[in-house]
Amino acid sequence: MATSDTRSETPGGKHRRGPRWRAFVAFVVTWAFLVSTLTGIVLYVVPEGRVAYWTDWMLLGLSKTGWGDVHILLGLVFIVSGVIHLVYNWKPFKGYLADRAKGHLHLRGELVGSVALTVALVAGAIGHWPPLGWIFDLNDAVKAAWITAPEYEPPFGHAEEATLEVLARRSFIDPARARETLRAAGVDLLGPRASFGEIAHRNGTTPMALFMRIAPLAEPPPPPADYTPESVEERFTGTGVGRKSVAALCAETGTEPALALERLRGAGIEATPEDTTRTLADRHGLQPVQVLQVMLIGPGILEEQ
Repeated sequence: MATSDTRSETPGGKHRRGPRWRAFVAFVVTWAFLVSTLTGIVLYVVPEGRVAYWTDWMLLGLSKTGWGDVHILLGLVFIVSGVIHLVYNWKPFKGYLADRAKGHLHLRGELVGSVALTVALVAGAIGHWPPLGWIFDLNDAVKAAWITAPEYEPPFGHAEEATLEVLARRSFIDPARARETLRAAGVDLLGPRASFGEIAHRNGTTPMALFMRIAPLAEPPPPPADYTPESVEERFTGTGVGRKSVAALCAETGTEPALALERLRGAGIEATPEDTTRTLADRHGLQPVQVLQVMLIGPGILEEQ
């Protein structure tokens, strides 16, 4: 009978055991599973990407991207080694799949039950059905808990990838004053095409800390009456609008809460000051930024889109 072990004759007449591939694959599956489990837990609790990259979040010397890379690679190793492991153990696995009785093939109840459970889990994940939906709610809460101060939020999504010129303009800061302020603080601005993140890293700091040097230069945002759908989308997309409440956004934009709620009601959106735009958007099939557009411009904006 053939086995996965190989033996060879040595000059002294002794048998030397060759590599035990089945055991090797089993160990690879185990280690890949354990590492993937660890990285999966870390990625479950890390801050949102816009916050992680803005603050240069690290854990055990690895950034969010580093943990993601390890997770992807070991996940791939787990899949490949799992397939090989299945090939090595195909005969007993077939026995788990079905019983043969009187020449007929009968699917095992365990197989049917496991398939039904998997389908139910996939459907629950897609539909966010309780209690499975609570897992995703907890994930959102854990990620939001990292934002302990307003400066942890970048002015817009992936602001660290923008140049200083673009970042300043989108933050209502005069680019010339921003450059002057940073140079006075001894910051090497590299070149006009360097990203804000590159400037921060070259100077041994984080994009958030560097931005805090020029944040006081920001001019007041335009009054609500001057907002357009385009300006709302440009300014607020990627800034975590979805997790902010109606009251918080009213304070941020200088909008009267009563007026914002009235505009939402005019669009058929019943809301309270404590509701987040994500909650309202999901309830009415909209995007959070669309809810904000209604708050700042009026209910008619939805009819124009």
